[in-house]
Amino acid sequence: MSLFDTVSQNVALQSGNSVLGALGDSVVNSALSRFVPSAVNQQVGNVTRIGGDVVNGDYLGAGRHLLNTGVLDGVLGDLSGVAKQALFWATPTPMFGGLSPAEAKAMHRQSTGVAFARKNRFLIEVGSFLYGDISDRFNLMTSELSYSPSTLSGDYKKAGAASVDSVQSSEAVELSITTYDDANGFLKNWFNDHSKAVAHVDGTLGLPFFYAIRIKVVHSFIESTFGAYEDLGLFRPQNMELSLSRREDAMQELTMTFKQLDTFMRP
Repeated sequence: MSLFDTVSQNVALQSGNSVLGALGDSVVNSALSRFVPSAVNQQVGNVTRIGGDVVNGDYLGAGRHLLNTGVLDGVLGDLSGVAKQALFWATPTPMFGGLSPAEAKAMHRQSTGVAFARKNRFLIEVGSFLYGDISDRFNLMTSELSYSPSTLSGDYKKAGAASVDSVQSSEAVELSITTYDDANGFLKNWFNDHSKAVAHVDGTLGLPFFYAIRIKVVHSFIESTFGAYEDLGLFRPQNMELSLSRREDAMQELTMTFKQLDTFMRP
């Protein structure tokens, strides 16, 4: 609130909410502006704002208004500009969601310094007794891969009014791979041959040695890298889904699902 506003309000109170009050307001402002320099009026407003900040406990705002008045420029000299810059960097602003520019800069530096994992960067290694290592084919054809590395099942037991967690088992991993295929159906034949090795046409079951598939998944890299997160396990074929359509000219996709062998077995 400036000196002009204070005098104007007093005149308005005495004149009432009428045309005379508005006229008095205009006359007083016009008269005072002739005798009171605008710089003095501005300083009075700054002092009023500083006092309001102190009363409200906003000492940072009071310091900012004090620096803006220029009173400390003669005391600080060239340091006044540095002080104003420091106060700017430490003052929260709505532009950065209520954070100060210094805090926003620190958060940005921290986020840009992290090498985030990319979901489109992964490596698959696939090998078996029947076909040997065909990792190159899978890495070329695979478009999507999904699985749950660890699934623990359990139940809760009642103990009075409380519940106690009772872990029962570690579930086998189910892995799903969506791939393309060549015109000769190499991957479809590969999956079918392993399925036949599990369940023979004569109704007998095969040995895991012949149909077990070793699958390794490396995350965030396109080649085996020391320290990278990876999952490795022995799997058997479970099912294969595919669809054909004459309504569109697109590459065929097939989804192959694998089930982990005994959870205590390791490659």
